[in-house]
Amino acid sequence: MLVIVCVNVANLLLVRGASRAGEIAVRESIGATRGRLVAELLAETALPAAIGGALALLVARSTLSAVAPILPPRLAEGLGM
Repeated sequence: MLVIVCVNVANLLLVRGASRAGEIAVRESIGATRGRLVAELLAETALPAAIGGALALLVARSTLSAVAPILPPRLAEGLGM
């Protein structure tokens, strides 16, 4: 399931990038450097990625806490629960 989510997010980012190709071309034609464009796109992508990673860790931790009582004792100890 995680692979499916990652592929969907990657596809959304690719579509968004393709739709912004015209905007990037205009910015480059009026003098924006490639470094500036890359920095802006990286900043736009890094913040949602960091928030998504933090939320994923919280969901994983709560899922492990919910599942730990039904796991065999040795397996639960191995997970640190």
